[in-house]
Amino acid sequence: MSFSRDADGFGDPDDLRHRPIPLRALGLSVAALAVPVLVSLFSLEAADYETLLWLLALVPALLLSYYRGWRGSAIAVAVGMLVLVALQLSLLLLGREIQHWELLGGVVVADVLIAFGIGAVTEKLHRQRARAEELSLTDELTGIPNRRYARAFLEREFAAARRGRSVAVVLFDLDRFKTFNDTHGHTEGDEVLRAFAALLDETTRRMSLSARFGGEEFITILSSCDVEGALSFANRVLDGLRALQLGEGRVTVSAGIAVYDAGMESPYALIAAADRALYEAKAGGRDRICIFDGVHSLTGS
Repeated sequence: MSFSRDADGFGDPDDLRHRPIPLRALGLSVAALAVPVLVSLFSLEAADYETLLWLLALVPALLLSYYRGWRGSAIAVAVGMLVLVALQLSLLLLGREIQHWELLGGVVVADVLIAFGIGAVTEKLHRQRARAEELSLTDELTGIPNRRYARAFLEREFAAARRGRSVAVVLFDLDRFKTFNDTHGHTEGDEVLRAFAALLDETTRRMSLSARFGGEEFITILSSCDVEGALSFANRVLDGLRALQLGEGRVTVSAGIAVYDAGMESPYALIAAADRALYEAKAGGRDRICIFDGVHSLTGS
C-alpha cells in the first residue's frame, strides 16, 4: 500500500516541508540579517559588538528549518554568507577598515555548525511527525488506509464532485464473515482480511483510494468515475476474490455502488446510498453487486 496514490499528501514526509512559509517568518529573517548590516554600514565607529551581531543570522536558520528541515538551514546559511560577503566588500569599497577578522571567522563557523545542527534535529522531527501521521491513517491489520483517511479523502472528492467531477463509492462486505471466523478461527479470518485488502489495493487506481471501513467492510472511492466504471471495478474485485480461493471454505464478497448526485448534501449521503445498495446485494443472495440509482438499488452482477 502506498500513501502516494492520491495528491493529499497524507503521510508524506516531503509534504511537511512543502507548506508555504509565512510572510512573518520571512520578514523576521530579513530583519535579523538587516540588523548587523545596518550597524556595520552606519555606525560611525566600529564597535566590538558588531561582529557578535552576526549571531542573529541564526534566526533565519531557526525559522526556515521549521518549514524546510535541513534544506531550510542550508538556504539560511547560504543567504547569510552571501550577505556577509557583500557587506564586507561594500565596506572595503567605502574605505572602511574591517576589524576583528578572527572573531568574525569564529562567529561564521559557529553559525554554520549551529544552523546545520538545528536543521538535522528539525529534519528528524519532521520525519517522526510524518510517520506518526501515517500510522494514524493506516489500518493496523491490513496496512491499507483506515476509516479516518477514507472520510478525509471522500470529503475532498465530494467537494470536487460539486464542481463537476464525477465520483463513485463502492462498499464491500465479506459475506458471512462472522461464521467464517467462528468456524476457522480469527487467525484464518485475519489472513482473509489481509488478502482481500491486498487485492483491493492492487486493483485500485492511483488517483482513487481503497480503505478498510470497519470489521469486514471496505470502501473504495473512485475519482473521476461513472457508474459503468465503478461496476467494472467492482466486478474485477469480485472475480479476483473468487480466483484466490481463500481459506478452507469459499470466501465471497458483496458490493454496493453509489455515484454522486447533485441532490446529495454531504459525503455521508453518498456513503448511505452505497450502503443501501450493499444491503440489497446481501439480501439478494450475496456474492453480487447492486447499484443505487437514486430511488432504489438495481442488481449489477
